[in-house]
Amino acid sequence: DPVQTQFGWHVIRLNDTRTIDAPEFDSVRGELEQTLSQKTIEAYIEAETAKADVSRKEEGAIDPALLKDISLLEQ
Repeated sequence: DPVQTQFGWHVIRLNDTRTIDAPEFDSVRGELEQTLSQKTIEAYIEAETAKADVSRKEEGAIDPALLKDISLLEQ
């Protein structure tokens, strides 16, 4: 069937189909682990941020020299 887009009407014709085999699990395992790990971390950060009272300073509101002052870490 014709398809309408912002550029007008188009006819899409399928010339050929090819099937490909799914990759072996071992070859994509690292990528899957990385993706799942990243999603888990993002979900955890979002959940913790939603529970916390987070206030962010405007850019330039903090003197960059304070970031190098290690004495601020001492109690």
